[in-house]
Amino acid sequence: MDVLAMIERHKDTYHEIPSILVSGIDLLVRQGMYREWFAMARKADAPHIVIDLSKMGELRNTMRQHGITIGAYLPGDNCFSVFDGDPIDSEDRLRVWMDNAGWTEAKKDQAISYILFLGHLNELETGTPGRYSMELISKYSAPKELEYRVQQMVDRGILDNQEQMHILGKYSELSSVAPDLENLLIGSSMTEGMTNEKKICFEELKGCHALYVHLGKWKDNYTRKNILNAVKGKLEHDMSRQSIKRPIVTIYSKGKLADHVISEFISDMEELGQVLFCTDNIYGITDSPKITQNFSMRIYSRHTVMDAAQKIEDAFGLIYIRKKAYSVARDMHQKSRGFIDRILKTDVVRTETISEPQPEPKYRKEDILAFPPGYCIVSYLGEDMVTRLL
Repeated sequence: MDVLAMIERHKDTYHEIPSILVSGIDLLVRQGMYREWFAMARKADAPHIVIDLSKMGELRNTMRQHGITIGAYLPGDNCFSVFDGDPIDSEDRLRVWMDNAGWTEAKKDQAISYILFLGHLNELETGTPGRYSMELISKYSAPKELEYRVQQMVDRGILDNQEQMHILGKYSELSSVAPDLENLLIGSSMTEGMTNEKKICFEELKGCHALYVHLGKWKDNYTRKNILNAVKGKLEHDMSRQSIKRPIVTIYSKGKLADHVISEFISDMEELGQVLFCTDNIYGITDSPKITQNFSMRIYSRHTVMDAAQKIEDAFGLIYIRKKAYSVARDMHQKSRGFIDRILKTDVVRTETISEPQPEPKYRKEDILAFPPGYCIVSYLGEDMVTRLL
């Protein structure tokens, strides 16, 4: 059974394609997998997310080759805001951002209380609930401006003097977190989406259209995590409120140490949908064991790094085999060698020796380093074999 037959068997059993890990530099194997995966994505009525961790955006050309167009691009004109969704979603997403920045629990609680306070203040001033946004934070960021606005509410009879003193005191208590909060939001690559009316809709990113996230454009993992959390948060929000199907996620990585930022995202996405993760070397990524366990199908083509080949060899363990050895003995004593035996060559004794079972690697690292084009090891639900994928 080859790779494609395994995929078809999985589809027949579970009515969906399996999540697949492809590690190695063989282009025939990788392109063969892309061909099948993108063909499935074009037919599926499900959101398609493409995450490209390469610096030059190598996955864009592959998408075009297989008929997938970029329906939305991140980071770019289409951006997610930390404040997309309802207040509960916004608070959860903001807490993730603050956690990524290393904020303490006390500081996170203060920031949330500060935003809630500003929302209440805006409702007093305008009569409508304040939507959590960068504009809301900027509106009351200057103490003098806040004092003026509060005094205006007193003059209009909205507040009395006691309420005025209470609000000013509360602002003084909470506003110390404001500079760090603004820097957190402004420093994020997602800031543009906070004021941009053009938002991404996963309902429209199906079939031939995909959300393309060029994560390799950013060097710092703090920004990368924020982008991934924004994508995940928006997707979960849309799935809970719209009848969209389980997403299809395509990821490409060069296999660098810093690409471990994708680990948690893969775990979350594998629970929500199907993931194809192609990488030059899965073992070059820090969290490779954590990433690998998310895939029911794993494909290993040729690797050029001995350490990676060794780890693949170790992953499949040992097999015990008996080896046969043959020897030939000839009696050279003249007197004991009859004329007929010498003519018929029956003065030879052939011996076959079978050894006790000896352990050997199931797949040798030397072979993994020298796989011909198109050849790979496929592991699927406890089965594994060397096969060819073209």
